[in-house]
Amino acid sequence: MERKRDMMKCWTLQEKIDLQVDVARMSVYDKQLVELRRIMSSDAKCPVRDDCIDTIDLKDFTLDQLRLYVESRRINPSSTSSGSDSLMPLEKQAVQAPPDTRPNLSNFKDLWAQIEPDVLRILRSKTLTSYSFIHFMNSTIQIIQRESDNEFVEFIYAKARELLGAHVRNIMTSFHGMRNDCGLFLSNFNKQWALYENACNNLAQLYESAQENSSRIWSMSINDIGHRVWYNAMQEEHGFQEYLMKSLVNMVSQIRRGDQNEEIIPKMVLAVQNLSDIYNPTYLQESDERAFEDLLQEEFIEPVIKIYGEVVNVILTKNAPDRELGIMECVTAILKSDKVWIEAVFAEESVNDFFVDILEKYFEPYKPTILTNLDRLFEEDRYEALSHLYVIFKDFSDGLDMEILTSKFDAIVHRETNEIESKSAGTDQMVEDLAKIYSKKFKMINNVFRGDINFLDLLNKAVAPILNKKTDPKTPCKSPEMLARLFDTLVRNKDLSETEILERFDNIGPVYKILLEKDVFERFHFLLTARRLRKKGYRSLELEKELLQRLPLWGIRDLTLTSNIMTMIKDVLISNNVLENYNTTKNDFGFVFTANIMKTQIWPIRSIDNTQIKLSGELKVALEKYESIHKHFFNNRKLIWNYLYSTGEIQINYSSNPYLLSMNTYQMAIMLLFEENNRLGFVDIKNTLAIPEETLVDQLACLVESELLIVHPMVFNATSQLSLNFEFRNKNNRVKIPSIPAHREAFLEKTQDMEVVLHQRHFIIRAAIVRFAKRNSPISHDNLLSGVRKMLEDKFELEIPAFERATADLINRKYLEEHLDDKKLYRYICFP
Repeated sequence: MERKRDMMKCWTLQEKIDLQVDVARMSVYDKQLVELRRIMSSDAKCPVRDDCIDTIDLKDFTLDQLRLYVESRRINPSSTSSGSDSLMPLEKQAVQAPPDTRPNLSNFKDLWAQIEPDVLRILRSKTLTSYSFIHFMNSTIQIIQRESDNEFVEFIYAKARELLGAHVRNIMTSFHGMRNDCGLFLSNFNKQWALYENACNNLAQLYESAQENSSRIWSMSINDIGHRVWYNAMQEEHGFQEYLMKSLVNMVSQIRRGDQNEEIIPKMVLAVQNLSDIYNPTYLQESDERAFEDLLQEEFIEPVIKIYGEVVNVILTKNAPDRELGIMECVTAILKSDKVWIEAVFAEESVNDFFVDILEKYFEPYKPTILTNLDRLFEEDRYEALSHLYVIFKDFSDGLDMEILTSKFDAIVHRETNEIESKSAGTDQMVEDLAKIYSKKFKMINNVFRGDINFLDLLNKAVAPILNKKTDPKTPCKSPEMLARLFDTLVRNKDLSETEILERFDNIGPVYKILLEKDVFERFHFLLTARRLRKKGYRSLELEKELLQRLPLWGIRDLTLTSNIMTMIKDVLISNNVLENYNTTKNDFGFVFTANIMKTQIWPIRSIDNTQIKLSGELKVALEKYESIHKHFFNNRKLIWNYLYSTGEIQINYSSNPYLLSMNTYQMAIMLLFEENNRLGFVDIKNTLAIPEETLVDQLACLVESELLIVHPMVFNATSQLSLNFEFRNKNNRVKIPSIPAHREAFLEKTQDMEVVLHQRHFIIRAAIVRFAKRNSPISHDNLLSGVRKMLEDKFELEIPAFERATADLINRKYLEEHLDDKKLYRYICFP
């Protein structure tokens, strides 16, 4: 296939060697020549001449680009009659040396005319990539490589300095229209300096061949010259350096005013870094030239510090009371805003020196007066002043000043807690007051003292001993129960909105963290919540859910507790849904019927009395109808009526005044029997209602103690007769009849509340002992005690007698065994 002659080139061996030398020398600048070198070393036969050694395919390169590299070493071809290139074999051809075409000093300007466009392109280009640089600068690089004498190199270096100077002056002239916008001025300065630095790097790459081939040692590279040119231009250009520093000061003013622009600090950091590069001592030639540190101190730091003195003078001229506090607040406010940018811009040593200078000038003279009024700051809740004082002592001062502040806080907390204990020790009011003061100081620590653990430890040590003090060493502390009842009372308060209730909960909730017997609080909180839900004493279920979600914020992380309360809330929702469907059906009852569905394993009901009772009339019909609706919704759930906790209201009209009585189902069934008879026997009532005698005696005792019935004689047996008390009197129109006799109520309350807590503790202690001994067997008595105590510290304080009982119980149950030689060494027994 015939090829075009300008697409193929035939070479002699000498030409190949010369070209290889050029390629090896220039390959660092042009990656494409690496591929050219590979092509030249191949064994492909020349398609133009048979006596040619090799061929080069120029399809990927233009002919002009290649000729620029080899023209000076090209051997002139001989002419033939056919007009084609006649290249003889190497051994027959006389190789003539190329003529010396190197220019002298008179034509340096002509060479510079060829180089100058590329130099200007480097300076003006904003996106000159490495590939573009190599692609466009090949001819210039070739000229500089070929002309490597000292005179020519010095000439082109001087020309580069001239171009750099003119270029920088043009850049700085373009800033004139930006002097009304310091942010834009700084941004453009950073941008132009980055472009200029990149241009200097590219120009240095272009001049590198001149430095390599020249015998003269140059004291400054192109990069050095570029930095020096920019430095000189900043000194000569009227007002540029001054406005640059003024722009930095204006950026500080914006930060102090609270400007939240995220670009301000990065702009400042980059501008200061660029200035440090420009003022690098390497590029400064005169000994009297100002150093970078001096420039920042005189034109940036000093104007920034000047504002402190102006603020202090304004406050002093007003001669207002508490002017020392005003000075402290203003100085600290400025320091806090300055701390952000100073730490970002300067090194740590410079930051510390800056703050020390400020405090010595504008705070130390007024510190004694401020410390004298420290009590008043706490008493008047001057949180802002205390916050500023804490910042100074914590971040900018030594530890002695912080000790003064912490000791004053400790003294104030102890004084307030001791006053509360002396006024209302062992009462609900004491728990409430301690909870309020703890919450108040807790918020102060978080908001004023930035959650400092030292202040929190002082608060806990002052409040915890009083809050956890026991009246009887053998019984649990009463404070957790009182705190739970305080929560319950707060939720039932109808004078407060739900938002106010939540706010007050947040005010007293944090005190839970310092309770030693948290399990007591959790038990009573659960009982009171269940009673509130069962008796419809809640404000709304949404409020109950919100309170449940806040428990983890106070430190209550018992998943069983939160899960059980959530289950009870769901039961109430289900009950309301079933009751809504029940009420939508037509009924002709002469009373209002309601019912609660409760899971027997969740709700803390003291007694699940499955005793059935013979009901009659409308009450029986109402229960049967509800059962049918419940079965429709929950076909697989068994419904058991708990008559002891079922309540009803009946109105009596036989007394002088009508009364509305609230009582359980047993009592209501008994009273309905007296609707037709004024006197009934004990046996008659028992047979009619089919109630077990024990249950009947308890309910009749409640009615007699409430003075609704009169018994003859004063004992319940087969001969007893009961009659209505027509002289019944009560100060209230609505009367609640207890479900359990008074002589048994206190006993059940004790056994089902505190005793339940103690009983549960025994199982928890045993489980903790087994878990710890299993991981660390064998283990000594003391190590086991300390390990189990640490495991249970989030629930209650482990007492040694309780630990000893649990350990002995586990030994009897064969979970632990004592060592034969040392009775204080235990080993966990692993069952097969």
